[in-house]
Amino acid sequence: MLTALRNATQSAFAKILLLLLVASFAVWGASGAFVSGSGSATVTFGKTNVSLLDHRLAYDLQLNALSRQLGQRISREQAKNFGIEQSVLTQIIAGAVLDENARQMGMGISNDELAAMIGDDPAFRDSTGRFSRLALENVLRQVGMRQEDYLRNRKAVAVRRQFVDAVADNAATPTAFFDAFGVYQAQKRVLDYVTVGANAVTDKPVPTDSDISAYYDAHKRDYVAPEYRKMTIVRLTAEDISRPDLIDQADVAKDYDANRAKYTTEERRHVQQLVFKDRAEAEAALKRIRDGEFFDTIVTEMGRKPEDIDLGTVTKKQIPDVNVANAAFGLELNEVSDIVDGIFGPVLLRVVEIDPQEVKPLADVSDEIRKKLALDKATEDLFDVHDRLEDERAAGETLAQAAKNVGLTPRMIDEVDAQGKAPDNSEVKDIPEKDKLLSEAFQTDPGVETDPIPIGSSGFVWYEVEDVTPERQKPLDEVRDQVVAAWTGEAIAKKVAEIADTIRDRVEKGEDFANVAGELLPANADGTPAGIKTSPELARSDTNDQLARDAVTAAFSIPENAVTVAPGAKAPSRVVLKVVKVIDGTPEPTPDSVKQQVDNAVSEDMIGALIADFQSRGEVRINERAINTALNF
Repeated sequence: MLTALRNATQSAFAKILLLLLVASFAVWGASGAFVSGSGSATVTFGKTNVSLLDHRLAYDLQLNALSRQLGQRISREQAKNFGIEQSVLTQIIAGAVLDENARQMGMGISNDELAAMIGDDPAFRDSTGRFSRLALENVLRQVGMRQEDYLRNRKAVAVRRQFVDAVADNAATPTAFFDAFGVYQAQKRVLDYVTVGANAVTDKPVPTDSDISAYYDAHKRDYVAPEYRKMTIVRLTAEDISRPDLIDQADVAKDYDANRAKYTTEERRHVQQLVFKDRAEAEAALKRIRDGEFFDTIVTEMGRKPEDIDLGTVTKKQIPDVNVANAAFGLELNEVSDIVDGIFGPVLLRVVEIDPQEVKPLADVSDEIRKKLALDKATEDLFDVHDRLEDERAAGETLAQAAKNVGLTPRMIDEVDAQGKAPDNSEVKDIPEKDKLLSEAFQTDPGVETDPIPIGSSGFVWYEVEDVTPERQKPLDEVRDQVVAAWTGEAIAKKVAEIADTIRDRVEKGEDFANVAGELLPANADGTPAGIKTSPELARSDTNDQLARDAVTAAFSIPENAVTVAPGAKAPSRVVLKVVKVIDGTPEPTPDSVKQQVDNAVSEDMIGALIADFQSRGEVRINERAINTALNF
């Protein structure tokens, strides 16, 4: 997912669309008008300058978007690792280049067009759906934007849209491309292949001391212990201060009486309903039943099946017809009712099963009620405990002592890294608001009093960094076994690759594939020589346990009778492949979604080329100091 997020901001088309999006949402406090601004400029192209404020707003917009994607607030350092700073700079440069060329070309929009754009903005409509100047003024006042700045912003957006629409609007890929694409996708191949695994290496490599030292020196960053922090954390939720043992039994009984319905299972009855076309027919049927005729006989004579008359097992409230409900719940088991005037006409009812009402006795639910009452009281007291703990800290108490003073239990975490792992690489469990807490804690010095972090809508967690164990380079003696294992793994992988390459080379020179495999690979469990396998007809997207995606892709990159080597399904194995048959399948129509993706890619290339051409005609000046200032205020 993180790779996708990085890639999503790389294309020129995506960047321009983001620029337009930034600008479009200026009234929500994220200005995207990368036009001339006051003060120092972070980016300058010609006479177009990007102000510190505009740069920061663009950065915040992307930062907030990524935070929402990940479900957590990310730090500036994390944002830098994700490429946010560079992505924003690239966007801003593209915007400045477009704005400067628009200025030189004298591009603009009429006041009528501008008025229409503003009038179409739903943010500025009143309750009738019409444009309201008062609504416009109110919205701009709320976000602290002047009308002239908003108008300038909208003009910049409109001009940029002219560039984008003129170059990329209705960009369509030729039909011939999709015809060729269909042929490409429909092709299938049959492969002969053999897997070369670690068991093919008969002389297992053993490193010398110099090999181990050299490998360690070349891969030192793989053997660095991360920074660890020792910290105290204190959690405050209603559950943490709930005291069921302090709830009086009288209060439990009172709550039970007030909520008796909660502990009551309503009576349920299995009801049958026989509907008649008129009352005379119903009276005749009822007389026969009263004279000893079976209810089921009447049902059968009327051509009804049991499911036709079945209302199911229901509570009284679940029967929508009040008359039917009252009658059904007044019958004895298997008793047939008198004629009832139902919604659909006269009916006779029979109850064939009764599940009586059940009320859980107080003794059975006392613990449940006591816990609920204690939790309710704890919820009411939570913010009072919060304030008392803060008062204790303000008076100079440590977090641990302050917690004890208000009845909370502090927890000491001896060592945890930024990913929540202990030195043995196990996960440190039960850290409330883990991602946010660790992110903040690893930017906090020991002994610094920090604000509590909310837990949902009604809870808090405090932390206090007690000590910091700096990142350190693990000495070779400490990680020798790991280094030996890594060196050995690489050495075996290299030998596996050499064997696979040898098989390929010999087959390419005309030797029999099966004979070469049998000579160079270990025999099967039954003693027979290792043989080659033949795949079924494979499409480009097909895989199996031995032919991973990379292997199938490699097979489709070579012609018939050619041989290649590809990664195996499990490292360090390699697969030697020979294409023995190429099958031209019947092309299927290209899905509209794929066509749209290709059209978008064409649009991206066209817009990227336009911006590159514009940019080549001038000099982009970047003020790193101004950018740093913008991202730190």
